[in-house]
Amino acid sequence: METVEAAPAAKSSPVAAPAPTPPAWLLPPDGALRGLYALQGGTPVPADPCRGALRCEDGRADTWQDLGAPARPLLLELVTPDRFAAAALLLELGERTATLATLDGVAAVPLADLADYWRGGYRYLWDAPAGFGSGLAAGDEGLAVAAVAGRFARLDGQAEPLAGERFTPRLAERVRLFQHAEGLAEDGIVGTQTLRRLNVAAGLVPPPAERAAAWEGLLAAGFRP
Repeated sequence: METVEAAPAAKSSPVAAPAPTPPAWLLPPDGALRGLYALQGGTPVPADPCRGALRCEDGRADTWQDLGAPARPLLLELVTPDRFAAAALLLELGERTATLATLDGVAAVPLADLADYWRGGYRYLWDAPAGFGSGLAAGDEGLAVAAVAGRFARLDGQAEPLAGERFTPRLAERVRLFQHAEGLAEDGIVGTQTLRRLNVAAGLVPPPAERAAAWEGLLAAGFRP
């Protein structure tokens, strides 16, 4: 009697290991940019945050020391291990940890972990009044001059600004005093660097100690990056 040979057992396919869960602070670049805008410009966020009321600036740094103590929140440009673009929203930078925004709140992340993703690129937003252009000097006129004078009045706790819509010698002298205090060139011209420093000094940028609470407040109000 003929015997029937048993068919060879089918080889089982190797089971792929589950993909590791990405860290909660790893955000899509467009979502991180929306969050960056919301922190400084409020909501609703425009469709293109870089074409809203705030200006976008890009920068590069080789080390954490190059970033120093950031005067404003930063978007760190990241690359995932599988080479996809991502971002982190940096609220505060410490000696060994970074406070980052997440979809659920904030997280303290060791710099060693963040360094695996960061390649040195970053982006930030800053507020320039309408009509500012690239700078203002004595004799210039317009609403941008009035806005800058108003920011100095806010800084100094003065009810009346030193100028209206015309850049006066008194305002130029106040600019030079501010530049001296900030270690800038004392030319009396409100360029982009002077204006960015003025924004911080006048309280238009949330200080590091308040950024985590500001982010959590946005999430509590229903904002999603």
